[in-house]
Amino acid sequence: YGCSAETQHKKRINSRQATLRCVDKARAFQCMSEDVPIPRWWTASEGIDKGVETLVIRQDRKGRKAEDLSYWYRESGLPIPHGDLYTEYFEHKREYRVTVFMGKTWVYFKNFSKETGMHTFNLQRVKDYPKIVDACNKAAKAIGIDYASFDVVAKTKDDFVILEANSGTILTEEVSTGIVEYFLNL
Repeated sequence: YGCSAETQHKKRINSRQATLRCVDKARAFQCMSEDVPIPRWWTASEGIDKGVETLVIRQDRKGRKAEDLSYWYRESGLPIPHGDLYTEYFEHKREYRVTVFMGKTWVYFKNFSKETGMHTFNLQRVKDYPKIVDACNKAAKAIGIDYASFDVVAKTKDDFVILEANSGTILTEEVSTGIVEYFLNL
């Protein structure tokens, strides 16, 4: 999984093409745009809506781990800097990591520790997040990916956007068990 290289394997989790769609954030947004809540996005600053107050800018739309993120604020009066991908900032209270594997879903509350500088992932009850789970399953289907994690930011369980699809996802104990069970039951 998470590999976009050509392989000789006839059966594999995550096709090369699906992985490439996840890696390229704009391509993933294109796939998800129909049925999935995503932030407004642009690949050129010229097309950005004049009413946008805050932008998240990626220097490389294939960036990973938020390595190249910067922010632009309209109130600064500065011109919008060059970037490869622009998304409208979505004001949120919570962040989730939602993992989908062959239609099975796990929802984790994502918490950042200032002390350690690391994220922790706390498993949530899937049934408490029906709209988020449905959106992430639709996103996986739209991208054509078997196994991925989606970064979701939310004001509430019903008001959220998917920020990105990660094809090289974290492997938690719960997900690992689910994957093993899947293969044992083939």
